[in-house]
Amino acid sequence: FLMIRRPPRSTLFPYTTLFDLVELKLAASRSQDLADIIRLIQTNEDKIETIREHLKSIHVDYATEFERLITRAKDETDF
Repeated sequence: FLMIRRPPRSTLFPYTTLFDLVELKLAASRSQDLADIIRLIQTNEDKIETIREHLKSIHVDYATEFERLITRAKDETDF
């Protein structure tokens, strides 16, 4: 009889949603994090409205910054 043990939780890959990722990056507000959000906006156009609504429900300042980043993303590409 072979017993397979589950690895400790600390070795499992962490999981986060796109909403959480954007929220964390906005909270950190480092230039690289903001650049990452711009790339996320450019590659996830279909998720923008959902992220926008999520941010409005948790933190108005995050929603305002997200709107600014949407404008920057549009300026950088033909969005």
